Amino acid sequence: MKKILVIVLVLLAAFIGVVFYLASGIDELIRSQMETQGSKALQTEVRVSKVELSFAEARMSIGGFNVQNPSGYSNDQAFSLGEVKLDLGTSTQEPYIVEEVLIDAPTVLYEVDASGKANLVVLKDNLQAMLPKGGESQPQQNTGPSPLVSVQKVTIKDAKLRINFEAMDTGELKLDKKQYELTLPTFQSEPVGVPNG
Repeated sequence: MKKILVIVLVLLAAFIGVVFYLASGIDELIRSQMETQGSKALQTEVRVSKVELSFAEARMSIGGFNVQNPSGYSNDQAFSLGEVKLDLGTSTQEPYIVEEVLIDAPTVLYEVDASGKANLVVLKDNLQAMLPKGGESQPQQNTGPSPLVSVQKVTIKDAKLRINFEAMDTGELKLDKKQYELTLPTFQSEPVGVPNG
């Protein structure tokens, strides 16, 4: 009987060790996959500085998310994000409650090239090219109804919109400058999907 108990305890300790090892490396796995899959989908470099996931506190944060401008545009970032924090709460049944979504320091660059095409349009086209075409037959999946989710608080702060049309010929329209930056006020929403998701 003691041998069986010792074997069960050793197996349990090994299982806990494997779960702990996998959980401790999940942050890096998510970060690297965001970079790899994002770069592939957008056909430009995507970088993520850090991902922190806490199962115990049901929180996740993504820091330093940057999307490089596509080829043919300035060497700047088309999109950057200081940090996104998700506080997922502890609900285990529908409607699932997200306590807070915080989006800190998003910056979007809208840049136009000499032909008049915008960088964000190129990124959108690159992303759409990676998606399945509407005419292709898709396997039917009976996924059932979507889960009900409510979000208690959404905050977007220090958002910036940058516009650059240095490369574009404006013809007879003479402008003192062709780059602009607009900082938007902090935005907070009322609860979304409350009470029923």
